[in-house]
Amino acid sequence: MVQMDNEAQFKVEFHTTSNKLITKILYTSDFSSTSKFKSALNRNSIDLIYQGNDHDLEIIKDIVSRKPYAVKTGVSYIGIVKKESQYIFVSDTKAIDKNDNIVDDIVIMENSKCIGTGLAEVQPIDNIGLAQLSKLLFNFNILPITATIIGFCASCFLKEKLWQSGRIKHNYLIITGESGSGKSETVENVIMPMFAATNCTISSGQITRFVNAKMSASSNLIPMIITEYKPTKLNKNRMDEISDLLRNTYDRTPAYRGRPDLILNEYLPLAPIILVGEMGFDETAIKERSLEVLYSKANIRDEVIQGRFKMLKRRSRELRMLGRSLLNQALKIEPDELIRRHRAIEERINLSLPSRVKNSIANCMQGLLLLKDVYDSLNMNFEKQVGYSIQELFNSVLSGVHDYLLDGQNEAKGSIEKILEVICRMEESGVLIRGNDYQVINQGTELALNISPLYDKFTKYVREHNILDVEVLSLPQFRKQLRTKEYFSDYKTVRFNTANSADKPVKAYTLDIAKLREILDISALVE
Repeated sequence: MVQMDNEAQFKVEFHTTSNKLITKILYTSDFSSTSKFKSALNRNSIDLIYQGNDHDLEIIKDIVSRKPYAVKTGVSYIGIVKKESQYIFVSDTKAIDKNDNIVDDIVIMENSKCIGTGLAEVQPIDNIGLAQLSKLLFNFNILPITATIIGFCASCFLKEKLWQSGRIKHNYLIITGESGSGKSETVENVIMPMFAATNCTISSGQITRFVNAKMSASSNLIPMIITEYKPTKLNKNRMDEISDLLRNTYDRTPAYRGRPDLILNEYLPLAPIILVGEMGFDETAIKERSLEVLYSKANIRDEVIQGRFKMLKRRSRELRMLGRSLLNQALKIEPDELIRRHRAIEERINLSLPSRVKNSIANCMQGLLLLKDVYDSLNMNFEKQVGYSIQELFNSVLSGVHDYLLDGQNEAKGSIEKILEVICRMEESGVLIRGNDYQVINQGTELALNISPLYDKFTKYVREHNILDVEVLSLPQFRKQLRTKEYFSDYKTVRFNTANSADKPVKAYTLDIAKLREILDISALVE
């Protein structure tokens, strides 16, 4: 018997009158009524017939309960599981500890299987295999991309330990770029082999609330990979489901689904998330919880990069073995060492970056340090083998965050900044009137906004031009949030031309132009 808190399963052998042996997995809930028991017998077979009633079923249950059987602990996901004081890896087929010993008293429940992996059946990599991979691992694309991808993948092996030991949240990876730039090939030939992953990809067009709940709850190590993310071709419901999944996975907010017997099933989103598509997210909360890389056809046209990528594609066996070695190191590393590393990495990151972005960078670097541990365990010099030092890889990850994620800024643009960007576009399109909607005052040092008529024009412009990447706040919320910005100067009387009279004093919000220029290009409004 395999037991969980609210469920248990049996592996039962049925011997029929026609001398057939049929093996089935039955759950304790299957014995609750005759109809459920018959339904369980008919799964994948018509050879089993039950003609008894509920009383007969109780007799059968009593007979089964008297049989001798081993009791095992059931889990609802594959990945890293903490059992007492030790960490264990549970796969589809078996569980192993840090010494590669089989742990036979813990298994995954059959009805929880979704994302799969064959890592437990793979041998760890040796010196020869690692040497063959070394010159390819960080050279199948430009370094900011490869360092981020390899670092993220390796950090997935530490995801559960980071959470258990320090409540450190794990970011997700967003791979964007034009069609034909190599995104899908990287997923299929680099990322998935590292996890020996199966059933881990789903097209964004197939996303539903239940699919999200089921897949994301079935693993805490093997990533859930969402492909073909194209917001222009997705309806709002699907986009909202993906956005909710990303938020909930980062914060580990459970999803609930009701059953006919009025019991709630809880689905805890544990899986690392990789989102692949031609567009990423502009939502600030999503960007700050992620690492992003931007693929380009120009990069894959480089003959050297192209050649190395082709060579790496032929090394899927070695990539799986590397994944197994990363798993072994992740099981062995002490939680205190992980926390020490995390703090040390965050101390080296620019203090002006948002805390969630710093956490994402630290997670990625934890993965790269885990990869270095694999080299150290084989007495191989990491820097000489891969051709880059840890510091160079760290700088490349930072460069990628700065260029791809933050668009050259020190932080992701918030709702107010995105609204101001649209207001600049409105001026360039001739929608706004200088002197009516806004003014430059105080010798060109302040920008005054006539908020009420200006914001009405903004909401109309967003609606008519179908602008989807801007969150339209209510006017009171916009005013409230604008006051908190570092570039907000004052709320004071400024003279504007209005529909009823020229040169009329109006209460306006004034912004410091010099500070605003550090964040946005507002030349359309102030020049």
